[in-house]
This record gives sequence, structure tokens and C-alpha cells, in this order.
Amino acid sequence: MKFLLLFVVAIAVTLASPERKEEVVTTQNGVGLGGYSFAYETKDGQVREEHGNMKNNETEDGVMYVRGTYSFVGDDGQTYTVSYIIDENGFQPSPPHIPKD
Repeated sequence: MKFLLLFVVAIAVTLASPERKEEVVTTQNGVGLGGYSFAYETKDGQVREEHGNMKNNETEDGVMYVRGTYSFVGDDGQTYTVSYIIDENGFQPSPPHIPKD
């Protein structure tokens, strides 16, 4: 549970950081007993949405499962979107615009 609280605080600090030059147009967030969610969109076209839930939190082997996406406008004017999962296997992105071997 401490991890969840620290994670949510880190997100809030990032969004409120004076170093961010992007203007946030929309934002949503929520924290519950077993998880969290947030989303935001900036004026320059960045979009991010993420949901996290604890699995097996009644044991010491509890794991935070996270699903999310983020999008940004590249230098070429095209919007790129990356979907990802974070779990006991680490960060697993699925960017369709990056060639696979």
C-alpha cells in the first residue's frame, strides 16, 4: 500500500511540476483501497491514461498490475501511441510503430 501512495504522490508532483511547459487541458484521477487510475491531456497533444490494481494484496506476494497508454505528437506531426503493462515481469510496452524482429 505504501508503494501505491508513493506512486500517486509522484504522479501528482510530476503533473504539478513548474518544469512542465505543457498546459494540462483535462485531468482525472482516483485512488481506491486496491488501486488507482489517472488520465491527462496536454495542449500540445500528449495523452496518458493508466489504471493500477493490487493482486494478491492479502499476502506478502501482492503485485501491482498496471495497464496504460500514452500518446504524443512526433516531430513529423504524426501521433504515436504506446500501450503498456507493468507487472511482476516489469515494464512491457507494445508500440505498434516500432518494428519487431
